[in-house]
Amino acid sequence: MIRAFIEILAAFAGTLAFSTVFNTPRTQLLVCGTVGGLVWSGYLLVCHLSGGSALAGVFTGAIVATCCARVLAFRRKMPATLFLVPGLICLVPGAGIYRAMYGIIENNLGFAADQGIHAMKAAGLIAIAVAIVMAMPGALFGGRKSAKGVQKS
Repeated sequence: MIRAFIEILAAFAGTLAFSTVFNTPRTQLLVCGTVGGLVWSGYLLVCHLSGGSALAGVFTGAIVATCCARVLAFRRKMPATLFLVPGLICLVPGAGIYRAMYGIIENNLGFAADQGIHAMKAAGLIAIAVAIVMAMPGALFGGRKSAKGVQKS
């Protein structure tokens, strides 16, 4: 339990730090950090419930990040990418890509292929989750409809 809390705090801090590099307005920094913490909470919860499946956790975390970004974009009148990109940073499979490249350099091609395929799966799941949530109607996330029924957000 303490380990999970520390990981969530680290995700919050990492997302907050990336948000400053991403030139997020100061008024939105804590919100972006909170999104990172929520994303990592979803990741940890699903990994625990699914028996350690990191890919299921990545998919769920990306869905949480995209839903949060869409709701916050409407509520705070900011672009969704302002919350989405920093929120996804803790899910990016950077270590897997690094290990794949290291395996190639060390001529351990089996290890490199395994790590590279896993990293590509994780990246693909992030993209699919973002596409699924972005394709949903804006009214589900707080958007309003005009008199003619055309979506406004």
